Order: sequence, then C-alpha cells, then structure tokens
Amino acid sequence: MSATTRIYFCLFGYGGLAEETIDCLIGALIETSRSGCSLKFTRAVGDALISRSRSKAMSAFLDSDAHVLFTVDHDIVFPPEALVGLCRLALDANGIVSGLYANRGDGQGISARLSEGEEIQLGSNKLVQAVYAPAGFTAYPMAVVEGMLRRFGPDSHSIEPDLRLSLCRYLDGSTFYDFFRPFVVRNEVHGCNEYLSEDWAVCARARAAGFNSYVWPKPTLIHMGRRGYKVEGNNDGATTTADQEANG
Repeated sequence: MSATTRIYFCLFGYGGLAEETIDCLIGALIETSRSGCSLKFTRAVGDALISRSRSKAMSAFLDSDAHVLFTVDHDIVFPPEALVGLCRLALDANGIVSGLYANRGDGQGISARLSEGEEIQLGSNKLVQAVYAPAGFTAYPMAVVEGMLRRFGPDSHSIEPDLRLSLCRYLDGSTFYDFFRPFVVRNEVHGCNEYLSEDWAVCARARAAGFNSYVWPKPTLIHMGRRGYKVEGNNDGATTTADQEANG
C-alpha cells in the first residue's frame, strides 16, 4: 500500500461506544496520519438494522475515491497501528481481511469460520483463509466491492436470488445496494439450514464473485461486553476468556 492510499473509515456506534474503543480510535487516527495515508472518517447513524447500515456504508464507500473501506464496531478494542496494517494486508491480498476476535461470551469461540485445514497461531502475521469473516474490525478493498456489484448487481445476468444485489431506497430518499443482506445456506456437515449473519453473508457474496476472506491473527483484539473477551488457543474452536471487567 502506497503512502497516498485513501482509507474510508466507518465507525458503527450503535448502542453507545465503549470507553476503551474511543481511546483506540484516537490513537488509530494519530497513527494513520503518521503513516501518510489519507482517511475519511464516517459514522453509521440513524439506523438500528445492522445489515442495512453496513450496506449503506459500503455503498457510500463505493461512491468515494477511497481505495479501501475499514469498518470497526463500537465494542472492539484494538492496537492503534493495526488499522493501517489491516488495510495494507487487504489491498495486498485483494480480499476481505478481518482481525481475529472472540464472540462475546465465555467459550463461544471466534467470530470467523476458517476454511477447512486452516489453523490459527495467535500473534502470527500470516493471513488465515476463512469461509466467513466478521465485520467488527475489517477491511474491504474497492476491487472486492466493485467485483460483487459487477457479478451480482442489477446490471448483471445473475439469477441467483440469495446472492443477487438490489438497489434499495431508504426513508430519507438515499439509495444503497444490499451487500450485507442475510440469507440461508445449507450446512451439509451438520445437515441443517444455516442463517448467515450480515457479515458472513457479504463474505459469501465476495467468495462467489471470486474474492477470498481472511483472518489476521497478529493484533490482540478485545470484544467488550459486560467483560472484555479475547481469543485464547488455536482454530475456530478456540476458547474465549474474560480479559477484564468493563466499566458500567
């Protein structure tokens, strides 16, 4: 990634910001400025439906001149330098890259599903391929977003209803593509239908359009709840433990 790379930063602050996340954001903005990268800061507001608010943010990024979309949720604590590092890796890989973080609960594992045969080594700088990656600390290159729209947008010839993207209109008159619309897939391993969350659904669309998703296990991320949860151990069956009591 060159020093002139443009980052479109979107904070999802629904439910209020964790105090620790605010500290990280300030540090990340300073670190990004030092890196020579340009950054446009935006905040998703006025919409409680996360699949729609993420879709609107990605559509706004599509209309920008930025190279990569970076999304962070209100309850993720991260090393400030990891923002630029994540964006660099995503652009180099030409794929979706997420930091590795725990689900918010004891023993509930990580928020990604790894590809078969992949293993995680905490602290490693090597990207780990994933079937699905979360959106709470994630980078999406412009080429991936444009590729999804080209493959599944209204002007395409796609007839796959779950993957297809539609141009939607919101109450304020703005329009957006439903990149993060959830849908159901068949899980043959467990012999059941699986409802994909919005962040996993966009990974499925990206993969169908020819782009991979990855997890970056180098930075230590903490998912704040009533306590802060972080990953301990390896692979997507990793245990999660409370790192610290959250204020409030």
